[in-house]
Amino acid sequence: MFNAIGSDSAGNRPWILQDNINGGIRNQFTEISIAANANVSYKITDYLTIGNRTGIDYKEFERIFARAANGYLSLVVAAGQGAQYGGFEQFNTTKDLTFNSVTNATFNKQFGDHSVTVSAYLDYLKVHWANNAQVQNGLNPLNWAFGAGTGYIPFNPATPNIYRPTVSAQKVIAGTLAYFATLEYDYQNKYGLDAVVRRDGSYRFSSENKWETFWSVGVRWNIDKEAFMENSGFEMLKLRASLGTSGNQNAVAPTNNINPLILSPISYLDVYSSNTGYQNLPGFGLGSLGNTALKWEQVKQSNIGLDFNYKGVLTGSVDYYQKRTSRLYNPINISGVTGTYTLDPGNNGILDNKGIEGLLRYNAIKKDNFKLSVFANVAYNSNKIVSMDKENLTTDVVDAVGGPANQFQLYPYVGVDPADGEQLFLDINGNITKSPTANDRRLTGKSPNAKFTGGFGFNADYKGFFLDTLFSFQQGGYIYDNLYSWVMDPFYAGNNINVSADLLNSWTPTNTGSNLPSLSANNAGLEGSSDRFLFKSDFIRLKNISLGYNFTKSQLGNLPVRSIKLFVQAENIYTWSNWKGFDPEPVTTYSLNVFPNPKTVSVGANIDF
Repeated sequence: MFNAIGSDSAGNRPWILQDNINGGIRNQFTEISIAANANVSYKITDYLTIGNRTGIDYKEFERIFARAANGYLSLVVAAGQGAQYGGFEQFNTTKDLTFNSVTNATFNKQFGDHSVTVSAYLDYLKVHWANNAQVQNGLNPLNWAFGAGTGYIPFNPATPNIYRPTVSAQKVIAGTLAYFATLEYDYQNKYGLDAVVRRDGSYRFSSENKWETFWSVGVRWNIDKEAFMENSGFEMLKLRASLGTSGNQNAVAPTNNINPLILSPISYLDVYSSNTGYQNLPGFGLGSLGNTALKWEQVKQSNIGLDFNYKGVLTGSVDYYQKRTSRLYNPINISGVTGTYTLDPGNNGILDNKGIEGLLRYNAIKKDNFKLSVFANVAYNSNKIVSMDKENLTTDVVDAVGGPANQFQLYPYVGVDPADGEQLFLDINGNITKSPTANDRRLTGKSPNAKFTGGFGFNADYKGFFLDTLFSFQQGGYIYDNLYSWVMDPFYAGNNINVSADLLNSWTPTNTGSNLPSLSANNAGLEGSSDRFLFKSDFIRLKNISLGYNFTKSQLGNLPVRSIKLFVQAENIYTWSNWKGFDPEPVTTYSLNVFPNPKTVSVGANIDF
């Protein structure tokens, strides 16, 4: 294939993809996981107990990745380097051991109508993580075998940048420690109080900021237990309220197969890296600038809620909450005099969330042979950036004071000039322009976070046959569909890459009423910071539907089983949405690295012996 098309990768991508499928790229991932837990308790007296829960979780990951010796990409790279042999093979191994031990002492006693439970805990978490990687550059196709360590081309000092292998290793020892106490109080099963106070420490911060104290308190009133509620029909009516604080020390968002505790382990330290300097001699330079002021992210939340059950026919709950997150983990812009332009992570900003959540179930029919219930749940959330110590409004997605988190900052796309097919935008003053600049962007008030989320469905059972459905929905979020922007780029059509059929309606001298620009528009590409490809992520999805039959005990007769359920189930089988991309459900600013929820149909049986 290389002899036929040379290095013309852009014009022959389908062939290159087929070469990768055939083995031009090799990838193998192996995971070994071992988990063990032990739980012991000892009752010293009738009301005093001590105990311990200890567990370990060990994972070992190995990935072998190779650009095969005779794969097209290997040959292209080798030709560009003037090398006889191409390809590389990489081994990457990670070992992750997490040890957790929780020791507690609990006092539990009843005094007449009063019940009291007081507990003290020591929570210790330790992580040992290590990673090593090695890459061999240069593979001989005559005797290379994937993962076997054969066919390696030896390093040659005469060509030091071609076959030189690379190795790397990392090691992190991480941990947290917490002391906390809990109090549970109940009076006549009518009134209750729950309280927690805890002292948390993390290795991730400097000694001055290592420890923080958090607390919470909650009260409840079982109204249905009161005398005035007799014969009211309420089987349960409970009023709840709570107020408290909590902390977050994960300064970096976790990624797949990565223990969150090992990310950004030395953010408060200045890190110096070794390299070569003058006359190729070993030297040291600043790798990253530490942030000694980094602290725990703090959350303060209040909540009031009501749970109810009326005659077993109508059940549900409703909650209203307010949540303030302070010391948000965001980069802080600093002077570039050190060669470092941001402190990342840093504590920068306050975010408010408030909302209401409700759940309702109506048991419409409750007969021996026929049962039917319908349900719905909905949540509304509004978030707003309250303040930022250092506000950064230089990108297309920003945290701007007074607006939602991850707000899009774009200039409006208003269509196509019917005279020449050029794209039309609005500048910062509201004037139509064909050449907008970054300074024409404005805050849109739109973000990926949907304001409304929820679900609804029904459960039906008739003489052993059952039909259950679940629909989910969201409304009020926006995602920039950059995947759609790519298939709407006519440049790719000239390089044998799939594009959208929507381009067939592009502006032409005989199609001047089109809202799509000319295929040869001079200002193509300027839509990247516009809202042309910013779309709503609203949807309603048939999340799950299940049909089956439950055999009764009498039907099973003398079979040595207690129950049998046969079913057919489908998931994500249909979505109502104007979103053109793979999936509108994931919360993401751009439609990158988003895998669609798979449509799955399964047939099964549950047998209980």
